[in-house]
Amino acid sequence: MSTGSESEVSEASSPDIGEIEAQSHGLSLHSMSESESTASDGDMPLPDEDNFAMSFVPRRDGEHDHAVDNDIRAAIARLAHQEAEQPNSPYTMKLYSQHEQSGKRLNHADETIPEEHEGPSSLKARLTSLSPFGKKKKAQAGKAKGLGTIFGVIVPTCQNILGVILFLRLSWITGEAGLLGTLGIIAVCTLSTILTAISVSAVSTNGPIKGGGTYGLISRSLGPEMGAAIGILFYMALTAECAMYIIGAAELVQSMFEFIPQGALGVRILSPIFLVGVLAVVFGGMKFISLMAPIFFLVTLVSIGGIYVGLLSLPRDLNRGMYPGLISTQPLDAIKSNLMPAAAFGAVSELFSVFYPSVTGIMAGPNRAASLKAPGKAIPLGTTSAIGLTTFIYVSIVVLFCFTIDNDTLRNTYQMIDGKRFFPVSEVSWPTRYIVDAGIFSSTIGAALQTATGAPRLLQAIASDNVLPILKPLRHRVLGNPVPATVFTAVLVFFILMMGELNAITPITTMCFIMCYLSVNFSCALQGMIRSPSFRPKFKFWSWKVSMFAVFLCIIIMFLISWYYALIAIGLSVGIYKYVQWTGAKQNWGDGIRGWRMQQVRSGLHSLDEIAKDVHPNNWRPQLLVLLTLATPERVLTHYKNIDALAAFGRHTVMAGLAKRAPAGGDPNKTIHTAQEAALPEFNREREDLCCECDEDCPPLVPLHPGLLSLAAQLRKSKGLTVVGAVVEGYPRETLAVRRAVKHHIERIMMPSKLKAFVSVISYHTSDRSECELLGAANLVESSGLGEMRPNCVLAHWPDEWRNPASSKSAYKFFRFISTCEAEKMAVILARNLTDSPAPKDRASGTIDIFWFLHDGGLLLLLPYLLKKHKTWRHCGMRLFTVAEPGDDTARLQKKIEDLLASARIEVESITVLELDAEVKEYAYQRTVLLDQRRELLMQLNGSFDADMLVDEISHHRETPKEPDHDRVLIIDNAMKINQMIKARQEEHKVALTILNMPPLRALNERNAMDEMGYLDILTEDIGPTLLIKGSGSEVISGYE
Repeated sequence: MSTGSESEVSEASSPDIGEIEAQSHGLSLHSMSESESTASDGDMPLPDEDNFAMSFVPRRDGEHDHAVDNDIRAAIARLAHQEAEQPNSPYTMKLYSQHEQSGKRLNHADETIPEEHEGPSSLKARLTSLSPFGKKKKAQAGKAKGLGTIFGVIVPTCQNILGVILFLRLSWITGEAGLLGTLGIIAVCTLSTILTAISVSAVSTNGPIKGGGTYGLISRSLGPEMGAAIGILFYMALTAECAMYIIGAAELVQSMFEFIPQGALGVRILSPIFLVGVLAVVFGGMKFISLMAPIFFLVTLVSIGGIYVGLLSLPRDLNRGMYPGLISTQPLDAIKSNLMPAAAFGAVSELFSVFYPSVTGIMAGPNRAASLKAPGKAIPLGTTSAIGLTTFIYVSIVVLFCFTIDNDTLRNTYQMIDGKRFFPVSEVSWPTRYIVDAGIFSSTIGAALQTATGAPRLLQAIASDNVLPILKPLRHRVLGNPVPATVFTAVLVFFILMMGELNAITPITTMCFIMCYLSVNFSCALQGMIRSPSFRPKFKFWSWKVSMFAVFLCIIIMFLISWYYALIAIGLSVGIYKYVQWTGAKQNWGDGIRGWRMQQVRSGLHSLDEIAKDVHPNNWRPQLLVLLTLATPERVLTHYKNIDALAAFGRHTVMAGLAKRAPAGGDPNKTIHTAQEAALPEFNREREDLCCECDEDCPPLVPLHPGLLSLAAQLRKSKGLTVVGAVVEGYPRETLAVRRAVKHHIERIMMPSKLKAFVSVISYHTSDRSECELLGAANLVESSGLGEMRPNCVLAHWPDEWRNPASSKSAYKFFRFISTCEAEKMAVILARNLTDSPAPKDRASGTIDIFWFLHDGGLLLLLPYLLKKHKTWRHCGMRLFTVAEPGDDTARLQKKIEDLLASARIEVESITVLELDAEVKEYAYQRTVLLDQRRELLMQLNGSFDADMLVDEISHHRETPKEPDHDRVLIIDNAMKINQMIKARQEEHKVALTILNMPPLRALNERNAMDEMGYLDILTEDIGPTLLIKGSGSEVISGYE
């Protein structure tokens, strides 16, 4: 829809009163006088309530007003003008048009409708709610119409508790368990609910309740994983309870009419009929249900009064209703037969499961918190009062049963007698059984309506939280009603109804409710145990120990009722918990679980500090600090030749025209100069033009070597800490936005390799820009981690820029950084040629060659072992090579290595001892001379000498090469010989990765640093992906010490 400019909106007018069609309601709207619609931007008045009058009239089919957009835009523009100070209004409306045969129509989408606007709400109400006077009016109305303690908490709680079990099963429970057993069952069940009510009272007095009922209470206290798990169980409890109430109504009708088939068959026939009637009322809206609720409750109270009068009146007929023993003339004989349990202990546990749903209405107050005047006062007082009142009713009726009806009659409750179900409460009622029958029907149907209304809304609330993707289709509403969730609930209730037996449903309902109460108590206890500063309840009679006692009591009741049902409920909760965790639900609700985890982490760190500082070999594991070099996206794209590797790390590159001119085929894991050899010259010439920029949201700086992240992910089987660090040049305040963008980008490119790491992007500023990155990296080495949880290995990329003549001291600065790592007792892992390494989803083939030159604590052997645990390297074999000096006993050396590997429990395919020739070749001599000349020339270019000396020295180099010292010639010679041996072994077998030792550095100065860098450069030249390992001397591997 073309919205037009603001001036067009303000100037849009119509001389007549326009009709606005609300397509979702089938109504028309008359609004705005001509004077209002012609107001200009400069004097855009806010219409008062009189001027904003909007009346709805029925609309005839086929009619349409083409002024729809102008009128509605003008109305919203006037309201939005006053909302400029509050741009994040909780109510949103998106208007767009659809071109149909009848012209433009107004369509409303993605509306957030307040709870009180559920159902068919007028467009006027939603437009008015956007204005300040509309919000003020709504706040005043909510304050005036808020429910008090009696009608807001006590009445709905009593209505939920006094239900089908009281009328249809309490007499049978009394006959089976006896007076003492029944009172014990009531006491235990009531104790669990009163303790839960105390926890609920504590939460309800800890600030305003933000809605969501019990699910909101649990999910915001225990987190999205536990909230979703318990929310689903609570939904299942409500669904099963709805089926239980409908079956209760069906059993009542069975007892009244002889022509209805008795037993489960009759229940299966009647129950779907009642279900359809309940759904018809539910789709009618909440207003009708709220209107009928007090009537149903009044009928229930009258029925209970009839039971009291019937039981307390003198015996009128010893054989009333052809049921002998219904009214006993000898109370002492009746109480004697009813005192002790008549059933075995196993049957008593079944009685628990049948009775417990009768006390599960205590969440009526929290579920209506948004409608209460003062939830903090009404919920504690109303809930405990309702529990006390209903407990008195249950206990008193049980005592009257035991004094007036003999045991055999009580135990025959709901049994078939003379072709009909027998219910003592109906037969003893005064003045007629139909009083109680009406109460049974009203309580069951009324409760079924409440649960059939609450269960779909609970399911829709869970789906709307986006913690369970599978429930996404159920989050939609139709005219304010959760129609998809209601239909799904109806289908589920139907299948439960087909069980046809009330006693078979109650264990399911009981387990789900107990799990819900257990979670409420646990969430409250958790807040108290972690001493959360935000948890400050005003309720004085609460302690976290009380809530924790309630948790254990709920667990005992669960296993007392049925151990296998308890395990199923717990298993279902764990399954949903892990599913939500697996799908990666990210919700920050300030829940107690996260606070508890923080407390456990803090305690764990302190306990680690109390242990000896020296790590035991059994506990040592690599904990990586991955140092990333940042560069501009253009440099990254031109630096990498392997386009497939770039795409694997989350970047998208475009090679314009190259694919058309280059031959197809080749190994995607190889660089372009090997996969598409014919295109290499053209690629090198046009590389910057062919490689386009990264994603649109790419930050100004990106990692130059993202392969380090993949390598770190492949080492995650060590289960150690991983920290990814990067340095941005500049001051902290100036680089804040860049650092945040870089951190987000690093976290995004970590996702394909499933690397779990902490990302730290810091800023560093120094006058010498060439030192900025290394000094910042040194800061990361010194400060990364917390307590004993700190990195012990630095993973970095080989410094390719050391050959740049503009940075003559880069080698010295780099080895100064290496010495910092040694001082911090951190091992160093340098990676080179990672552009040819496998992408995160690839599978490497070939071998991992290990060249072992010196003792380093076993890190050289442990790293390839950990790599082979990852699927990328799983099928690679390991070959071990070591170098012997002239005169060494190679056989004895190989035997010692075999023993050491056996002790370390590391398997390799082969062990080879290589011998170096002591002869110094002329080629090595010339390479050493060139290194000397290059080092001295670079020092002069850097300003170490004056101009005259520079000319003299250059001419001297041209005339007489300087004699290098003999030790340095041997070093370079060894590097070349080892490099040649490595290449020779690679020709014999395909090698996926080469791992070598780094030699110890001599005295740290610029000359030694250049020598060392040249040695390592020659050592690793053209041998594919390589890792250089330098142990710190502090790491010792189990079995190797």
